[in-house]
Amino acid sequence: MNIQKNMSSHSKEDPLDTIVFNKDVIEFTAVAVQFCTFLEDISEISKREFLEKSQKFLSLLYLKALMLLGDEREEDAESQKFVSESDWNYIQTSIADKLGDTEVFVDIFEPDDLTETINISLSEAFSDIYQDLKDYSELYKMGNIEASRGGVWECRHHFENHFGPRILLILSEIHNILFSGEDFENESLEKSELNLPKNNDNQWVNHLFN
Repeated sequence: MNIQKNMSSHSKEDPLDTIVFNKDVIEFTAVAVQFCTFLEDISEISKREFLEKSQKFLSLLYLKALMLLGDEREEDAESQKFVSESDWNYIQTSIADKLGDTEVFVDIFEPDDLTETINISLSEAFSDIYQDLKDYSELYKMGNIEASRGGVWECRHHFENHFGPRILLILSEIHNILFSGEDFENESLEKSELNLPKNNDNQWVNHLFN
């Protein structure tokens, strides 16, 4: 998907595009879109492949999110939401099924309240990340500069307080699973190639997962 092309008609004339068309924002959005697409259909890949590609995606997402530009925004402004409860439940269930006996519940702190922990499963953490990224990327793809600018601000805020801590939680657990010596060889599913968009603009992302 050529994200930059979708909004190119605005880039030369809209004074707000210094945020929306920033290189780091475009690259983060490209990874977010592909990660959401990956999670939406994991039925035909093995557990090991799911874990290994999730590890790469999440590491890259965390790095790219750190580079998102900050911006002032009214606190009561809310971006449009696209992920329904049934969408969230579908992602959570499919990931829980894929994880099988490595699905665990873990206590997690969030920066806005470091006095209490939240007990959350890995599949729930994945689904929360999916919801934040899907809502953001769908808003960005609509091509409305003002809405996209607000979406970038909100995504950065969610990274700091919501999906960022969940990325780190999942990465820690995946690392332990992959390097624990667990035998994945008896899995019934054959490995398959990740179905990523074949767009030249995103080859820097694609080659990491092939």
